[in-house]
Amino acid sequence: MSRSIHATRKTLADLRRSDFADRSTKRQLVRAAVKDLRKKRSIKASVAADRSKTEPPLCATSTDIIPIEVLDECPFVHHGANPGDLRAILQGLPHAATEGISRIQLSLGKAYMEKMRDDYSEPDPHTGRLGSGLFSGVYCGPCLGTFRPASGLISIYAFVWNKSACPLPQDICELYLRLHALQTLVHEVAHHHDECQRHARGRWLKLRKENIEMYAEKMEYEWTRTFVLPYLEATYPRAVRRLRAWVSWNGGIRLSFEFFAGDPRTTCRDGLILLSSDTASSFRSWLDELSKASTLAGRRLAFAWELHFADQYESCLAVVECVLRGHPDNIAARECLADTLVHLDRYDDALAAALHLLAADPLNSTAWQTRADVAEANSDWLRLLSICQDWRTAGGLSHGGEFNILTYEAIAYCGLGRIQEMEQAIECRVALASPDPEIQKQRRVWMLRSVRRRAGLGCPD
Repeated sequence: MSRSIHATRKTLADLRRSDFADRSTKRQLVRAAVKDLRKKRSIKASVAADRSKTEPPLCATSTDIIPIEVLDECPFVHHGANPGDLRAILQGLPHAATEGISRIQLSLGKAYMEKMRDDYSEPDPHTGRLGSGLFSGVYCGPCLGTFRPASGLISIYAFVWNKSACPLPQDICELYLRLHALQTLVHEVAHHHDECQRHARGRWLKLRKENIEMYAEKMEYEWTRTFVLPYLEATYPRAVRRLRAWVSWNGGIRLSFEFFAGDPRTTCRDGLILLSSDTASSFRSWLDELSKASTLAGRRLAFAWELHFADQYESCLAVVECVLRGHPDNIAARECLADTLVHLDRYDDALAAALHLLAADPLNSTAWQTRADVAEANSDWLRLLSICQDWRTAGGLSHGGEFNILTYEAIAYCGLGRIQEMEQAIECRVALASPDPEIQKQRRVWMLRSVRRRAGLGCPD
């Protein structure tokens, strides 16, 4: 496929002078030509800048000469990593990655966060910096770090930490924030390496922001496991053991230290962001849930669900089984067990768990969904319709189950080729969701695609 942009100023002028039967078609073509011209000019400007720019001075001798500035030291402001931590990681990174870094700055970044103001940022209660809660008692900015290509400056932004409101013991929290800060460091070093050493990849790729972010996330993932985690385990072994032991007791399972680093690789080639929950974000979500759990079993079950949401089904199952050994009649744990067994394709065990739930609660929606999920997984469409009918008869409508029942019925009808009945089920489901015709139209398209996909027929044109 050609990568050339053929639009010229003459192309745009000809389009503007041309007559079209449909004005909207002309507007679309003109807008597309304008967009192509702007992109072409941007490419030329980028190439010219690359050819004429002066490379930043290289730190070829040692990373020890890179200045590290610590700013904004005051109550509640906590710099996750200290200069010694930063230098240790820089010394371990490949030499080509650190050449040209002029200085590193640890700061609160309050003025920078003001420039980045968005609808989701709120001032923290202690410094007034815009951002959000990392987890209970700890706040971070919308941006954790920056790299400035013109000056070679890397900034790592501090956390705002209210130690009295944090669910983690102080030494464990310090370790976790240190891990977070060092991950930010290697991410920004990757941006620096991308800008200063990898621009020969081509003028085309430089214009795609998703490529730049994908490379930084890829190197953050690799360098965290190659340099950051081994460094922390060697330098702070007691804190690492304490973190894993604390989670083992409160969460019901002993996890590797790598679990807490998560997976930052979320940017796709089309510029979209994956919204799946990784292990690091699940851990932080669990910390926010701890204050709501009054018992050890409650804390462990909350962790099981977070592991479930992160697709860590084997670990989730281990925690649930741990809870059930001490509390075999815990309905919430039985629900988590049934749902998890479906995801592990252990359908016979899932059905047994569902029947156990229904014996205790005939209207338990999780149990009915589990039975329906198993029938769907086995493409047993007649069985799925029978389950939906039994669910209705048992009283599923009065407990908010009609949304799910209609969805499963639409899938079953689709699988059986009974298209008119499928469409009727979809229409009922859409009408229940919203009275707005425009929203109904959007949901109808989305649900049709979902139903066909789940019935194994693919999406329609």
